[in-house]
Amino acid sequence: VESRARCELQVARQEATSAESDARILLDSHAAEAARQTQEALDGLREELQEHQESHRALKHETDAVQEELHAARGNHEAAEAAAADRRQTTEQTVQALQHWAECLLHLEGSEDITSAAEADAAT
Repeated sequence: VESRARCELQVARQEATSAESDARILLDSHAAEAARQTQEALDGLREELQEHQESHRALKHETDAVQEELHAARGNHEAAEAAAADRRQTTEQTVQALQHWAECLLHLEGSEDITSAAEADAAT
């Protein structure tokens, strides 16, 4: 009976060792598959991050270009406003000069009328 129990114990130990070995192989296989899937997920995330960064750089470049255009447009607008102010001032000065000359001409015409009347009186 004792030898039979030893035999059964030895068989049980071999089965336990075999089961432990099978479990380790299965565990290693699952761990390797999990590691592979994790690596694939990380690679996918890296690709998405790279695409996002490229998109961000492109948007930043476009934003910078638009800001430069806006700055140039503001400069052009300010220059146009300054030119318009200069034209207004020149126009006002021209109008004032023309008014002065018109007054001078009216004054001269009035003087000529008086001179003509005095000459006519003297002739008679």
